[in-house]
Amino acid sequence: MKNIYHYTSIETLALVLRNKTWRFSRLDNLDDIQESEHLQFKLAKQIFVACFTLEENENIPQWKMYGGTKGIRISFNNQIPFKTIKVPGVLNDDYYTVMLPNQESINSIMLNYSDFRFFPHHLENGTIIRDINFIEVEYDTYENVSKNKKCCVKGEGDSLQINAKHIFALKSDYWSFQKEVRLFVHILPVDSLSKSIDFACDLDYLDFLIDSKIFDENISITLGPDCSYADRIIVESLLVANGINPDGKV
Repeated sequence: MKNIYHYTSIETLALVLRNKTWRFSRLDNLDDIQESEHLQFKLAKQIFVACFTLEENENIPQWKMYGGTKGIRISFNNQIPFKTIKVPGVLNDDYYTVMLPNQESINSIMLNYSDFRFFPHHLENGTIIRDINFIEVEYDTYENVSKNKKCCVKGEGDSLQINAKHIFALKSDYWSFQKEVRLFVHILPVDSLSKSIDFACDLDYLDFLIDSKIFDENISITLGPDCSYADRIIVESLLVANGINPDGKV
């Protein structure tokens, strides 16, 4: 995996640079309803994802759907551009790495759950995902995707295993043009797993802190096909205002 890309608006770029955060959306708020309609428990209302693409060539459908032809495409390498912390495992005495929400998001979670924990997922072989990596989305027939999402959780009680791939990284082949990769966060209230996994989160999104050193060094911007010279000036000015030299980045 070399570079990853994200289509968005100039306005969103301004917010990312000013707030030093990246927004993760709740799974059931994404544009493909199949991603959540067949999931067990309340998983679709507990998991938050950020979506990117591996497609190096500019993609007109993604311009239209996410950035608009007067939007932008953000590019950076596959180094994780977020601040991280290590937290104790909920299934054993080990630790694993999670991305750090901003204070406003933490406050919102606390209001929603009173107390919370990050929950790790598993690979298909049962191994716990302990480090943060971009996970490539796989594409299959609509029928197979629905079938796999209905059985993404195995085990009983507090010994559940959650198959990350089947929950948020498996989509119908109608969407294969996206060549998508994702980051995810799963939050649960502090309670027994068998109870908390059936508890919905009312938050539509969470904002996570960007590691400015990594992000600023690696970011580059592609202007949409209908962007004007004035749009270029705006984007370059946004970079300069946030301490980023725009030379060679736009």
